[in-house]
Amino acid sequence: MDHARLLGHDIQAIARHKAGIFKSGCPAFSVLQEPMVTAEFEKQAMKEGVLLKFVDLDETLPTDAAALKPVPQRINCSLALTVAREWLRQKAPDKELTTEDIICGIEQFSWPGRFQQITHGRCQWFLDCAHNELSLPYAATWFAEAITKNRSGSTHPPRILIFSHFSDRDGQTLLNSIVKALETRQVRIQHLILTTYDIRRDGQASIDRNMMNRYKPEIQSLYAHAWGLLDPATKIWEERTIEEALDRAKDISTDDGMQVFVTGSIKL
Repeated sequence: MDHARLLGHDIQAIARHKAGIFKSGCPAFSVLQEPMVTAEFEKQAMKEGVLLKFVDLDETLPTDAAALKPVPQRINCSLALTVAREWLRQKAPDKELTTEDIICGIEQFSWPGRFQQITHGRCQWFLDCAHNELSLPYAATWFAEAITKNRSGSTHPPRILIFSHFSDRDGQTLLNSIVKALETRQVRIQHLILTTYDIRRDGQASIDRNMMNRYKPEIQSLYAHAWGLLDPATKIWEERTIEEALDRAKDISTDDGMQVFVTGSIKL
């Protein structure tokens, strides 16, 4: 669970704090939640006199939209569409979102670092900022489905995972969630590149990043050991900076290119 130190150490406490955004007279919307969260949201909504609605998947969303292939994005879009329609109902009741409006909005949607694919020639980069055992399986599944969809029998680009994560979470659990999701799609990683949050090999830091004291070499070693137990056939590299991790991936690439999955932290 994210931000447990701030919001509480159980799901009910976190839900109670999340519900702090509820304001009397303002409708509230949420995606479907597990029973304990639903009950807490409903309790807090009743306290504040808030009309609370839980939003399921919107069946009117286009089924072929690339941006909505990952399940979380389809859920998020369903919620966003419900909120947008409510805003129009209040502010411009004579207007409505057409199918063309929705398709246009989805086509223009961009969220760098979230289910993002970048292609340079035969080199494919798959970026996702997933960083817990709930989101990492979705990211890994997205990567696996993307590379198997266009699989060619004549090319065999190496599959590379660039991973970094420094927090109190159980690193072995995080890595295990990735491996299990990939195995379900019969995808294996040939190279694991472990790195830090530091960007450049010359040590120059960006003014908008405060990553002091986040690097712990023993954490990288633990990740390397954990992955080695999960998949001993993987070649594991430990790099000091993101720049060196990217260079390592480029060195590994072949004439067939490479398929690189970058995940574990938004800091990457």
